[in-house]
Amino acid sequence: MKITKVEAIPITMHGYENVTSRGVWSTIYTYVRITTDEGVVGIGSGGFAKAMSYGETQGTVMEVIQNVIGPELLGEDPLNIGRLVHKMDRAICWHWVAKSGVDYALHDIAGKALGVPAYILLGGRAREKLPVGRYLPALESLEDTKKIETNIKLAVDSIKAGIHSLTFKVGFADPTVDTEYFRLVREAVGPDVLMLVDANQAWDPITAIRTIRRLEKYDLFAAESPVPEWDIEGLVKVHRSVDAFIIADEAARTTEGAINIIRAGAADMFKLHVSKAGGLFKSREYAAIAEAANMPVVVGVMGGAGLEQASDAHFGVAIEWVGKIPASTCVGPLRVFGVLDTISIEREHKDLIKGYARIEKGFAYPPEGPGLGVELDEEKVRQCLTPGKQILVCEE
Repeated sequence: MKITKVEAIPITMHGYENVTSRGVWSTIYTYVRITTDEGVVGIGSGGFAKAMSYGETQGTVMEVIQNVIGPELLGEDPLNIGRLVHKMDRAICWHWVAKSGVDYALHDIAGKALGVPAYILLGGRAREKLPVGRYLPALESLEDTKKIETNIKLAVDSIKAGIHSLTFKVGFADPTVDTEYFRLVREAVGPDVLMLVDANQAWDPITAIRTIRRLEKYDLFAAESPVPEWDIEGLVKVHRSVDAFIIADEAARTTEGAINIIRAGAADMFKLHVSKAGGLFKSREYAAIAEAANMPVVVGVMGGAGLEQASDAHFGVAIEWVGKIPASTCVGPLRVFGVLDTISIEREHKDLIKGYARIEKGFAYPPEGPGLGVELDEEKVRQCLTPGKQILVCEE
């Protein structure tokens, strides 16, 4: 079996929640479709490309897939996933969203060719379902009482729906706003709910230490990415100065970054975004490194809808080391469609795929079909093509 065509499909969907601490939230994606000479087709999506954090946009992702990665794949056997992942890395550095979409499509092809779900390719099923949490949108001002009420309701409804933890986006406003916001939600959901914050690198070490100490009064479990990713010394300082656990995300987005965090003793656990790490192949390596260091791993999300969710769910049930702490936030469809589970998404055919990775009662489940277990709804894909852009094709 040989790869004969690689396509980059520009997608723009309507999103419901703007949750990040820097006001960046997007439902602009690039879907990847890889075709083989035997008619087996694989699809994948690395989620949304965020120029602010890692220099990718929909335009760069499509350009890299068509003109850099695509030519490296043509004529290759798609079952040789490890070889092709290394070929991508040798062809171009970084560009993880582009590479992960290709990685997912390759796993989709392999699973379809062998007649097994993608989680089998990752070592089999370590658990039936992955316990998940969800993000709460950032709060800019305590005077925005309507948003406070909306966010508190989302928190309470999510816990009632079975969600296991809440991760607050913070750092967009003054720390006193974040602290009071955290207190109000704690009061609403009670003492037993696991609550975390994600500053998305917004603080300096002093602000991080002061704010985390304030939040600890309301039983803060962990703080994610409190300082910029380049400030490893600052992260170490924060880690040594607070009682809450520290989660490394951007500073440890790759296997190399994870090793640097381990060596520095800069965090207690990792937030692994499968797409940000480059896909399923690289993420399995990442989890092995974390396990060797005895550092827990929770799984994040790159803002994708059902197609990215399928890949994350396969990873989440296959890798025994991840998900021991129920704070994984790989629940992209809940944020994209503004819902508490995926039942209505499937019932009302809201997404661009057929088949779905269910999220119900606080757990994520992978599709059971071969490969990723989902297929594109071609008509809906056509309706959601990004205006002014067209599908880019690399073929023999």
